[in-house]
Amino acid sequence: MLPRQLGAHDFGIFAFYLSLHQLLQNVFDFGSATIVIREAARERSEAGRLIGMLVCIKGATAALAMLALIGVAWVFEGPGSRFAILALAAVPLLFHAPAGAAAIFNVDMTFKWSVFASVAGQSAWLLGTLGLALA
Repeated sequence: MLPRQLGAHDFGIFAFYLSLHQLLQNVFDFGSATIVIREAARERSEAGRLIGMLVCIKGATAALAMLALIGVAWVFEGPGSRFAILALAAVPLLFHAPAGAAAIFNVDMTFKWSVFASVAGQSAWLLGTLGLALA
């Protein structure tokens, strides 16, 4: 549906920014969740403090990544509807911060909350994009 609304050229631009989103998501994570899960599994009494630090780290890096993505879109696209769609693509980055709290479930080998947080972020992006495309 989105490719039809945007056309080949604009959808290619959108796909570029979506790829940039994925890259920023991985780069700004720095493997922090993996480190916290390992350390919390070793020292369960420190799990709360470690998870709190992880959420703060993920929140700060998510905000930086979102600002970087929006900044790139603003520089190359300028104000307008394309910028709005591209800025919306940055919103799921914010869902990765609270998802850091789900690391405690990974320590206990329960992955459902981690998956739920990821699905919630991607669903918010999809619904927002559809809303802008249909507007």
